[in-house]
Amino acid sequence: MKHYSRLLTGLLLILSLDQCKQPSVPVQANTTPTQDDNMAPGNPDGARASESSPNTYLITHATYSLSYSQSTGIADWCSWH
Repeated sequence: MKHYSRLLTGLLLILSLDQCKQPSVPVQANTTPTQDDNMAPGNPDGARASESSPNTYLITHATYSLSYSQSTGIADWCSWH
C-alpha cells in the first residue's frame, strides 16, 4: 500500500511541475501609448532603449516601465498601473 501511495504522490508531483511554465509575453509592435499601457502618462525625459542613451535608458516590462540612469545607478522615473 505504501508503494502505491508513493507512486501516486510522485506522479502528482510530476504532473504539477509540468504546469510551471514561464508565460511568454508578446512584444508590442505599436509603440503608441494607450490607456492600458505603462507609458500612457508619457516619457518625461525622452528615454530610449538604446545604448546611445545610457543615462536615460528605457526599460519596459509588461507590468512597469522605467528610465534608468547609468551615472547615478538608479531609476529616474517609473510608471505602472
